[in-house]
Amino acid sequence: MKFIIRFSLILFLGLAFTVISQTGCEDVKGIDGIMVRGPNGSNSVTLALSEKEVLLTATFSKTNNLAFPLEWRVSDPSLGTIVNQSSATALYRRAARTGSNIITVTDQYDNEGFATIVQQ
Repeated sequence: MKFIIRFSLILFLGLAFTVISQTGCEDVKGIDGIMVRGPNGSNSVTLALSEKEVLLTATFSKTNNLAFPLEWRVSDPSLGTIVNQSSATALYRRAARTGSNIITVTDQYDNEGFATIVQQ
């Protein structure tokens, strides 16, 4: 009986050591969010037909820094595109169509942020 208890304890401790030693070996991805804001300070920007472009800015939602370079994407390229980007800013240019376009920005740790462009 003592043998079984000792064997079980050794097996448990060995398994626990293996699990603990493996923790932290993977790259951490996507833990914190990125805030994407337009000039109005909101993550939702409405563009009138006469408004052609808007500058978007990405900031980290925590005290950490963004992991550059950032990747900017639009959900519907027929509504508009990112025409220029630099560091934490991107210039969105709309097409003539109306609708909503979701802008997604991702950093090198797969943290993401979103903004919505509503085109009237």
